[in-house]
Amino acid sequence: MLQYRVWTNPRLLRAVTGFARDEVDRLLPRFTEAYQQAVATERAQRPRRRRPGGGRKGQLVDVRDKLLFTDRTGRRIVYLGATARGSTHDKIQAETDAPPFPPDSRGGADLGFQGYHPPNLVLTIPLKKPKGGELTGDERAANTALAKLRVPVEHAIRGMKRQRIVTAIFRNTSAGMLDLAAEVSAGLYNLTNQYRYGGTPVGA
Repeated sequence: MLQYRVWTNPRLLRAVTGFARDEVDRLLPRFTEAYQQAVATERAQRPRRRRPGGGRKGQLVDVRDKLLFTDRTGRRIVYLGATARGSTHDKIQAETDAPPFPPDSRGGADLGFQGYHPPNLVLTIPLKKPKGGELTGDERAANTALAKLRVPVEHAIRGMKRQRIVTAIFRNTSAGMLDLAAEVSAGLYNLTNQYRYGGTPVGA
């Protein structure tokens, strides 16, 4: 590319290119076409190399929070489990965290928590389709009703993800920093909803 001062100075332009300005103007379209053809040919002959992670949305690399409990409205996160590798099964992580539940607690979860029976908690889990069979109409209706009850939890997760620190690649390897980032994001979600909707103070 010609520098602006060369392009605007006829004497410099002739010294650099050997052509006058009007000659350059006539040849410029041909130069542009030849350049584009050369670039296209080079790209066609050169195999595409994708850098590791290229084109992938930034996120916490293979790490995520497993347990998250909210109130019935989904506007307040009341418990956040420790972060764990994404390959860790939901039930195993829940048993490892062992969150305390008040007596006569009730809740809903997905099929990843099948077989999870903590003390003081009656957990409702969707009905699994039998192998080679189908769910009845009543069973599908029950699953739909449970899914609607779990919507507030999904909203809370979305609210936490407003903080970029829990969706971008986390590069701080210091002990406890990943859990701290998740806790701060949950606290900001609670604080926002406290000011927006009022109600029980955060942490009470």
